[in-house]
Amino acid sequence: MLYRLNKIDQALVEVLPAVRWRQDEYAIRGLQALAFTRWKQNRHREALARFHEMEGWVGKSAPLCENIGHTYNANAPDSNMSSDQQGGSLLGLAGVREKQQLWAEARQAAQEAYDIYKARDVQRGWDSSLTAKAAMAVSKMDLKLGNLEQALAKAEEALRLFELTSGSQSPLMSTAYRRMGEIYMKKGLYVEARQAFHKAYKLEAVKDAFDLTEIVILHQSLMDAHLGRGPLQRSAFRVYFRTAAQVLKRVKELKQDGDLSLS
Repeated sequence: MLYRLNKIDQALVEVLPAVRWRQDEYAIRGLQALAFTRWKQNRHREALARFHEMEGWVGKSAPLCENIGHTYNANAPDSNMSSDQQGGSLLGLAGVREKQQLWAEARQAAQEAYDIYKARDVQRGWDSSLTAKAAMAVSKMDLKLGNLEQALAKAEEALRLFELTSGSQSPLMSTAYRRMGEIYMKKGLYVEARQAFHKAYKLEAVKDAFDLTEIVILHQSLMDAHLGRGPLQRSAFRVYFRTAAQVLKRVKELKQDGDLSLS
């Protein structure tokens, strides 16, 4: 829940040889845990290798096919799936439709997933992060379709649920704040957009799975929220200095290659 991905990864790498040797259910659990961790670290090829290794041990199953399908950004339908599996597959389908630029179809699939998770939450009596993820998918498609009020409402709901289920420092909050910033920009609410982008920027600066591409996008989004909106107030940038310093420190710690620049 705390997304301490680096610590989790180190522990699993240490444990995995021992559980592989056991060749029992703990071996499967270890592979699954490492696959999920690598996925959340955006190391999708490594996650896929672990999922296929599990497939070799236990054969095909609906949950495993769903995970492999998500990794390939595809859909693995199963008429006997549980509500969680149905929701997950619908979100996968929404992702495929999005890549096909079929925004309305993608929104429909995402809405169906949201409805499934929301109904389950009501039945159980508590909220879940899966509902928040589905709300984010609906929000993204509403933004594409120009439904700004609906997009903002779903992003706000996702933000509330992510904070409730994962905490205020969860990286999941960053995506919601960024979405809200994008919506505010479309609505011409530039002060609100700056505040939302800055919150996302601060979370991205400290998370374990440091994503330089996401940092660059947020950095540019913050600049866009200031530029071209009348006289530039340079003093307004001071609030970002501490976060920018954290980002620079993280970048300097990265392995340097031809894709990195500190300029």
